[in-house]
Amino acid sequence: MNYLRGAVAAGASIACATGVVALEPNETEIEHVVVTAPLHKSEAETAMPVITLAGDDLRNVVSSSLGETLSFEPGVSSTSFGPGVGKPVIRGQTGPRVLVLQNGLAIQDVSTLSPDHANAAEPFLAERIEVIKGPASLLYGNGAIGGVVNVIDGRIPDTVPEAPWGGIAWRHNTVDDGNVTMFKLDAGAGSMAFHLDGLYGENDDVSIPGEAIKIDGEMPEDNTDGYIGNSNGHNSSITAGTSWVQDWGYVGISASQLKDNYGIPQGAHAGHEHEDGEDGGEFHAEPDIRIDMEQQRFDLKSEIYHPLPWLEVNRLQLANTRYTHSELEGREVGTTFDNDAWVLRWEAVHHSLAGWHGAFGIDASTRDFAAAGEEVFVPESVTRNIGLFLLEDRHFDNWTLELGLRGEYQQVDPDDKSLEQRSFATWSVSAGAIWSINEHNNLTLALSASQRAPYAEELYSNVVNLGGDELVEHAATAAVEIGDPELDSETSNNLELGWTHFGERYSANVNLFYNNFSDYIYLENTGLIYNPGECSGAVVCAPEVADEGPPVLLYTQQAALFRGIEAELSVPLWKDSEGEFSLDFFGDYTRATLQDSDEDVPRMPPARLGAQFNIDLHNWSGFVRVHHGFEQDKPGANETPTAAYTRVDAGLFYSVNLPSSTWQIFLKGNNLGNAEIRSSTSYLRDFAPEPGRGLELGLSLEF
Repeated sequence: MNYLRGAVAAGASIACATGVVALEPNETEIEHVVVTAPLHKSEAETAMPVITLAGDDLRNVVSSSLGETLSFEPGVSSTSFGPGVGKPVIRGQTGPRVLVLQNGLAIQDVSTLSPDHANAAEPFLAERIEVIKGPASLLYGNGAIGGVVNVIDGRIPDTVPEAPWGGIAWRHNTVDDGNVTMFKLDAGAGSMAFHLDGLYGENDDVSIPGEAIKIDGEMPEDNTDGYIGNSNGHNSSITAGTSWVQDWGYVGISASQLKDNYGIPQGAHAGHEHEDGEDGGEFHAEPDIRIDMEQQRFDLKSEIYHPLPWLEVNRLQLANTRYTHSELEGREVGTTFDNDAWVLRWEAVHHSLAGWHGAFGIDASTRDFAAAGEEVFVPESVTRNIGLFLLEDRHFDNWTLELGLRGEYQQVDPDDKSLEQRSFATWSVSAGAIWSINEHNNLTLALSASQRAPYAEELYSNVVNLGGDELVEHAATAAVEIGDPELDSETSNNLELGWTHFGERYSANVNLFYNNFSDYIYLENTGLIYNPGECSGAVVCAPEVADEGPPVLLYTQQAALFRGIEAELSVPLWKDSEGEFSLDFFGDYTRATLQDSDEDVPRMPPARLGAQFNIDLHNWSGFVRVHHGFEQDKPGANETPTAAYTRVDAGLFYSVNLPSSTWQIFLKGNNLGNAEIRSSTSYLRDFAPEPGRGLELGLSLEF
């Protein structure tokens, strides 16, 4: 529970890249600096609720997806679309409200377009992962109204290593017969620093307890028992970077390629059928659907220290992402999505002026989205954003004040000129205070108002098809999704109250949050079915009229209220020069309602409680964690409730330090009780439960 400990391992580490062992020699304990924020504060110096995973904390939980990696942190869970997809959910927010960054810049994939689209980020290669819980629009714009996840992998070095260092690692997981092999290497020559990393992984179908498909408590005949059909996959990644490092700063570039191929679980698209013959007499089920994704990314980063007498640092980042993925239906390509994006971010940190220290900057992006194929339901479009921001803080006595302001302009220009171009001007403002009551206790208060402009998919999905009866079904989700070109920006007014205690007997943290949205945009399950053949030419019809057909999901908006609590408690049981034992407790709860209809916001995480016992003794370390998720009996309109579950995980790690290398071996047990877990945040809760019992074996070498 790094958030409570307030200290992490310094420097780059293969532990974060592999979940196995730290690489940096002469490791020391320091207070961690949050690099996701421009002012680069420590966790104790900001009113924002921040989680940092690095070193042992990341090693214990790292997984193939961001969502699963972060899912044990208070306030954070995962929304899965089968094992190939696991996206982070922060306090009930995901998709277009949770911005995923790669070293401080948006990854610019199409994960916001659909729940079956994975984030194009590789947790296994991360040095650390930082999470800002709650609105961070002021820092990073529209897509961060619910939070930020920053995956930091050191692909552009900022220092020259004194000597080459690196590591290799291998992991095997019995739950899917999966293997992952990865490596990292950093070196330097003169003023030049070099970085290289890579990964290859593959897995078979995922094992589960019982049958995969369970709809309203019943198991259909066409089912799989003991595994999730079509849940296998393979992925690879390669990254190279170099920097020119001087006393005044550095300039660096990097290039990376990420490939991912994964299946959509069987049954998720059971309603998607094709008609054979002109007379319409026969139907056949759609073949297995797979996602075949490739991303190429090019980054440039520069930091100049003290460029002017009144500036501490000048930072510039630029990235180009070329992303494509195809939805494969058997051997045929159903739909191909292409996304060519540019992101620019400049920020400057100034010295204290009249007692205020802060940063200001500008970020801009352009997203050229295109889709081709028989099942295109989102038109081609170009989205342009530009934002200006200012952040300031002031310290006096035992108080810290934080103020921030951001203005942003977004334009969405569809290629189909029958659709109206939309432009949005949004604002975000925040104020926070930290009261250091004494050396052991802090109180934090944060107030903010944030706005988010709708995305192209929320505005235009299937809109051009509404004039006839040929709505396009999204094959991967087995649903007809309809946008609304008249959507307005949504506004969130937020209150955050926190208490933190650091002491010898225990450490604790409690956060209360209250988010009041006006014009909240969400994808509503209307309860209607798309089957125009049985509705006398109508676009959709009621379930009693058409027994078969995909559900109709509609982007709509109304007022919504999110509120909740997160808590952590860490108790040291024993500690001396040989090692330590400790016990952690954690829990969270999020409640979300739609104010106009008095209904529940769909796909919210359940309340959770957990405890973890930790051991660190000589060359050994380990943990045992018990995690309970309560029943979600408020799933939202036309959504199915989910049952309670209890999950048990454990891990044991052993390290051997040699003069020129360090070896480590570990064994982890995941879901040791083989609990059937159907996630309330998942669109596929009825078709793909979470993985069953699995053992992970890992081996790494640092040199």
